Amino acid sequence: MKLPEVKINNALFTDLEVATSIDNNSRIGAKLLDYGTMVIDYLNRKFYFISFDEQNEINVSSPDIGFLLKAENDTIKIGMVWDNSEACKKGIKSNNIIKAIDDYNLTKMPLCELFFRVREKIAKKSVLKFTLLDENGQEKIVELEHK
Repeated sequence: MKLPEVKINNALFTDLEVATSIDNNSRIGAKLLDYGTMVIDYLNRKFYFISFDEQNEINVSSPDIGFLLKAENDTIKIGMVWDNSEACKKGIKSNNIIKAIDDYNLTKMPLCELFFRVREKIAKKSVLKFTLLDENGQEKIVELEHK
């Protein structure tokens, strides 16, 4: 889901993409740390966020590729696929394993590095070639353009 704006303390986040997952690897709020310092005052039950940006307006738009990523069993998989997205129309399904992006093999690296490499690849190019494995182990190559 995309929210036009969310205000946390004095920081205004615009074009915010939010999603939930049902896996055990919750990352709620982790991306906030890219934009400022988070302080949790347990004693007084308070949450503080101090933006790195002096203007306090932070645009967090990200490339829209039509699906979310999820980590599972040392692999990066397709999470939720947006209805009517190019990814959906090209047959990408939830739980497909991402084996490679543009011939960059993703099968032999630690999970944390893997997750960040995938996001980095997606952010750098507007057209990407994904090599996927479906639930039957069949390999599929799909080219996607993102906005």
